[in-house]
Amino acid sequence: MATTEAQWMLSVGLIEKDVNGDTLWVWCYPSVGSDLRQVLLRKCCLTQDSRHFRTFVFGQFSRTWYYISTAEVQEPTALFKVTHFSVVVTSKDFNPEKYAALSRILCRMYIKHGSPVKMMEAYITVLTKGVCPSDENGPFLIKDYDVRKAYLTGSVKDVVSQFGMEAIILYTALMLKKRIVVHHPRIEALLEFTSRKVWRFRLDSAGLLTAATAA
Repeated sequence: MATTEAQWMLSVGLIEKDVNGDTLWVWCYPSVGSDLRQVLLRKCCLTQDSRHFRTFVFGQFSRTWYYISTAEVQEPTALFKVTHFSVVVTSKDFNPEKYAALSRILCRMYIKHGSPVKMMEAYITVLTKGVCPSDENGPFLIKDYDVRKAYLTGSVKDVVSQFGMEAIILYTALMLKKRIVVHHPRIEALLEFTSRKVWRFRLDSAGLLTAATAA
């Protein structure tokens, strides 16, 4: 029987960049809408000309969380026409650590077998049993990734130290459900702040942090 956390997963997809520099959405299971697919193609960074790519990014679009792991094909494999690829997992829940671990396993499977069939089998196993075999550090277990801990990773003190008195404005905007624009030159720092620290700041300010950790 599938666990509740596993049932939050929506799909798994594959994006490839070939030796000609073309980036294509090549496979998904069960399906991904066209609008979300275009967003994922932009976010995976394979459409950019830069040699530097981000190994893991995540975000949200239309209330759907997406997690993208990107790998470079270096060793001689069946993927001889592919230079880079991205594995995309979409879900209803926010849990970067869980989906980073799962997508890394799926990446290794694709490099090893050169076919998305093994990825689909692993995805279905996680969806139905909450577990996935792995060649490194034992099997992947859904139960090892508590969704509550994902929201508690950030520090409220960091938010206050960065923004000072303006943290009050940030808190007010969150409580009023206003849109907040945050700019930073490093995507990793931006993801850390917007997806973790702001959420923890909101929980703590609303008096929900104690309830979340004590549950």
